[in-house]
Amino acid sequence: MKNTSWPVFSLLLILIPVIFGGCSGDQISPINRLVGMVNGDPFESLSIQAKVTTESNGELRILINAQDELNEAIFVGIQETEQNILGTHEVILNSGEFLGYREPGSLTTIETQSSFNCSPVLGTIFISEFNQQKKTISGTFEGTVCSFGGVPVIALTQGEFVSVNYQ
Repeated sequence: MKNTSWPVFSLLLILIPVIFGGCSGDQISPINRLVGMVNGDPFESLSIQAKVTTESNGELRILINAQDELNEAIFVGIQETEQNILGTHEVILNSGEFLGYREPGSLTTIETQSSFNCSPVLGTIFISEFNQQKKTISGTFEGTVCSFGGVPVIALTQGEFVSVNYQ
């Protein structure tokens, strides 16, 4: 009598990772999140809030606050006219664009380092999507943030926010 259990067993070994691979808890949604590097270390948001308001001069103010499980946070801010939201925004002194950072374990709810504390102020924010119907915004950012007095300099690189829901 011929043994047929070996081909069936082999097929099961091949199919088990395919069947159960989609059940992994490590898969994170690519939308409504912010990721980046902080001085070369990875940052990934656990929670994210975004708010869009209209200033008295008619410009839109966009504020994004992304936090991880250690209360480490990255802040991204833009102030621009609606027709100029898409595209590259330079983070410069006395502008509405800024980057901010809060160190892990901080008890404050605001940034502890800001792009405005650095000399020179360096950074860019690129908005690739601003969908007012879906109320989502996407883009990238990079730049430096500093504590009051300009030190230490913290590099925010490879930053990306994807389809972040805003109010």
